[in-house]
Amino acid sequence: MMRSLALSLFLALIPGAAFAQTIAASQGRLDIVGQAPNACVISSAGSAAGANAVFRSLNAGAAEVRITEMIDPQTSTARASSINILLPIICNGAHRLVLTSGNGGLLRDGGSTASSPGGFREFVPYQVSAVWSGQTAARSSDTGPMVINVRDGAAGDASVTIDVPGGGAPLIAGGYSDAVVIELQVEN
Repeated sequence: MMRSLALSLFLALIPGAAFAQTIAASQGRLDIVGQAPNACVISSAGSAAGANAVFRSLNAGAAEVRITEMIDPQTSTARASSINILLPIICNGAHRLVLTSGNGGLLRDGGSTASSPGGFREFVPYQVSAVWSGQTAARSSDTGPMVINVRDGAAGDASVTIDVPGGGAPLIAGGYSDAVVIELQVEN
């Protein structure tokens, strides 16, 4: 009996051969089926290049970008900085890459996005762009989420670039921060 089942299993794995045969009363058939659900994985990010910015991986799901010199000490205006981050991604089906800014830009701790009195500011929007699966998207951090829709599976490095512009009104002293969430959403 065991030998007969093994032979039927072997034949079931050969396309066309198993289904063309008639199964006698003394034989059995075992069909093997499975379903691979949509799944996406982002591995630890790395930095390809930076100007006036340093990248540091904190753990598998988090990293930090530090701007080396936030302001020009002579004018108190923002100094330009940029960083290019590489995200190793594998998605086995349709998905979307979504980048969202928590503050809409670099916001001073305890500050406001509104204009500050005296000609100073405490909010610095930046440009964010991404290249993934042959598609490019770009927008300002204060204009809402950035989305790249991918119709099929894809694997490789997504490139995300953040450019903080220099100049503008002088900045109020303090710590400035933002949290950028990079999310892969699978299509059902």
